[in-house]
Amino acid sequence: MNKELKEITLNEAIQETASNPEWRKNPWFKAFMKAMKKETSSKFTGQVDDDGDSITATKEVYAQVLEGYETAGTLDWVTQYTTDKASFFLPILLTGSAVNLTTGSGLFSDVASTIQYRNVPLTTEIGKQVYGTRSFFEDTSFDAMATLLQDAGKQIKSKQIVDCLALIQGIATGSAASSTPVFNTSAGFSDISTAAPTWAEICNLLASANSGKTGKPTSVLVDDAVYYKLLALDQFVSSLYATEDVMRTGVVNTTLGTTFYPINNLTGSSVNQKDTMIAMNDKTIGLVTRRPLTIEPYERPETNSYGFIASVRATPFVIISGSCARGFDAE
Repeated sequence: MNKELKEITLNEAIQETASNPEWRKNPWFKAFMKAMKKETSSKFTGQVDDDGDSITATKEVYAQVLEGYETAGTLDWVTQYTTDKASFFLPILLTGSAVNLTTGSGLFSDVASTIQYRNVPLTTEIGKQVYGTRSFFEDTSFDAMATLLQDAGKQIKSKQIVDCLALIQGIATGSAASSTPVFNTSAGFSDISTAAPTWAEICNLLASANSGKTGKPTSVLVDDAVYYKLLALDQFVSSLYATEDVMRTGVVNTTLGTTFYPINNLTGSSVNQKDTMIAMNDKTIGLVTRRPLTIEPYERPETNSYGFIASVRATPFVIISGSCARGFDAE
């Protein structure tokens, strides 16, 4: 989603939430507005007037959730799409060939061009519920409520990352229901040691993921434990583009044309073959957003529970499984 469209969609969501009478009278939201009025450290933009400016306060609610979402990790290794339909059709592969018209009979004898599509039903909705008693929120500070909002965003993003990782690990183990996966085992260099990965193993993995149809690998997911050992390889360090983001996020761009992303516990639970690296490109995993962040009031007066539900409707899917390769430690 481009920046302008994203801002328009977000503003629409804020307006819709702020205009909801159930939201404006929700005890949690009223407590949040009260906490904003008391806040003097300028942690938010604008002021809440005496009549209760629900739009200003609602903007701050969204801003805090989105701040948590952005700090929870990156999905830059996933290709993102948006749609307003109930399902998403993506052309994934064009096949065919040309023929030399200056020789032979002049008749076309080549393979006709065809396009393969991926049909993605948008059935996934991820949400986080935050609630408490009326008295709890009445006595809670702005900072504490902001922390709860940020945690909602973090939990949503973390769940999306986990779901996307599950798909790519499904490809790596051959369980994804799509085209034939490409394993680096076919080239005879399946073993990438968790104890001491080598530069040759990294290059071999990238070569295995290089497909004439889907292109060169652009991303490498690396298990945390292995990632820090890569930094001890002179060849790896000399290939880095040094930026402030490297120190802040650990995500590094290299002269190999790939970006390396440290992933917590990429090895998973496999006993005999633990993933250490997975090389992929923008044809591997997609994420289609049908509805971006939405925040709605939550109330259960019978249990003295008040709060909100933050949710997104976005479905991850495998685009072409043959666009990735797996490096694992064969113990």
